[in-house]
Amino acid sequence: MKEAIDTEIPLQTDAKLALDPSIALEDIVIKAYIEGVLSFDASQPRKKFVSQILRWIEMVSLALQESNTPIEHLPIECLYKYERRRLLEASFAYEESLLPDFFTSPKGGPELKKEFEEQRFCSVDTDSLLSDPNWVFLFDAASTFTIPKQRKAFFHIGTAAAGGSLVEKTMATDQSTLKEDKYFFFADHDHLAPCVWSDAERQIIAEDMGEEAATCPEYLLSYFNDFLLNATAADSDVVIHDEWLSMPSSEMGLLNVLGDYFDPVMVITYRRFFDWVLDSYNAWRLGSGAGLAALDSTGDKVRLVDFIRRICNRLFEADFSHEQTLVDLLDVPGYTYNLWEQYNIIPAFRDNVKIVNFHDGHIVKSIYCDVLHAENACNLESDRFEKNESAKSPTESFVSKYVEIEMGLYRSGGVGFKERFYNLGDSSKEKMDRRGLAEEDLPKDCLDQSEMSMLLMASLEYERIMLSDYHSYRGEEETRQHFAALVATDTFCSVDLNKVIESPKWKFLFEPMEEFLDV
Repeated sequence: MKEAIDTEIPLQTDAKLALDPSIALEDIVIKAYIEGVLSFDASQPRKKFVSQILRWIEMVSLALQESNTPIEHLPIECLYKYERRRLLEASFAYEESLLPDFFTSPKGGPELKKEFEEQRFCSVDTDSLLSDPNWVFLFDAASTFTIPKQRKAFFHIGTAAAGGSLVEKTMATDQSTLKEDKYFFFADHDHLAPCVWSDAERQIIAEDMGEEAATCPEYLLSYFNDFLLNATAADSDVVIHDEWLSMPSSEMGLLNVLGDYFDPVMVITYRRFFDWVLDSYNAWRLGSGAGLAALDSTGDKVRLVDFIRRICNRLFEADFSHEQTLVDLLDVPGYTYNLWEQYNIIPAFRDNVKIVNFHDGHIVKSIYCDVLHAENACNLESDRFEKNESAKSPTESFVSKYVEIEMGLYRSGGVGFKERFYNLGDSSKEKMDRRGLAEEDLPKDCLDQSEMSMLLMASLEYERIMLSDYHSYRGEEETRQHFAALVATDTFCSVDLNKVIESPKWKFLFEPMEEFLDV
């Protein structure tokens, strides 16, 4: 027969000794915050709330010490004796049911009862404390125990091929207006990114773009620190434009250079995926496509369709039926979604990644009005926009087939290649015009219907994830219309270079016209 275990427990008569000081003080400040006795600045990042709680706990503790008030004198509320008895009985019942043999052993029921009797079942009676004017002194120093206001550092990082240069130039022009709105713009400087990259990332960039691109200028970190100090002294936030901060490891390095006084906000420009791919190809072939240099090893004659197929290889070859998996089949460094994920995965940046829509046609206005909420700068850009005087975001995302012939035939590299390609393209157009031929007469190799369908579906999925409201309101319809217009003009086609080279019909294209060449 099992030995009965005594469940009778003594009343916790000395409740004062059963109070845990750290928990008691935390209970007081949390209840005071809930009841509005203490308040937290809504403009502060929510992640700073824990720091504020700790400051308030320090305040209450200091108030008790200075008034020589022992913590045992706080009003206390404990579980009644019958409540404690029922709690112990329930604990016995659970253990006996789940571990019957262990329960009857010396380490089971008897040890449980011993540990139970050592527990504290009392809390500060916060309702009584807050309603009693004798305890108001605990909160008298609230104004001096507020965490310092954290300024914001807005980083506009692109993406590439999405109007970044326009944003940077406009902000540099509007610096004085931004200062009126309490924003300092970090202008006239080298890239900050190399100063925050990891050593491994610097090595990759050095191999890709050269040692100079991967080196942090000696003066820059000191200069940037002075910039932050000046902004703090002026009670201002800061704005920095640097598309190179899209590179991996930038996120952790930024937190190190900002310290505890600035909360980072990343501003990323959204561009439809298919549109971004088109512009990225042109930038890469013209020698300015940072981050896509891995394609340099694929040979000289990489046409647009080859470029798209290589970037979307997994997407085009996948066998799946669920649209939600589309974006998981693409890994495109530098695209909006990848940057959004890169920063969102870090707790310090979570909820601090803002996306502006390239396709609204007024990137700067969106940043001034919707992200920074800079009244004067917003009014300035809005007025320019209404008068059609604001700088426009680039909207042309493709080049003529004449230029593409030259881009497909020759490897880009070095300053001046863009001008050379366009001059050669003009030469080809002139030659064709003289023979009564047009772009549509050139032999072409296009993405097939399945590939174009996948490209559109992935683009729609990206938009649905990142800009759900815009997507459901009018984004999906506009994206489909945009894509259809590009398909109608053979944008997702490349000149079939093999046919052009091999056919006698097109031999004239390779005959020099000295007056059109930049020699």
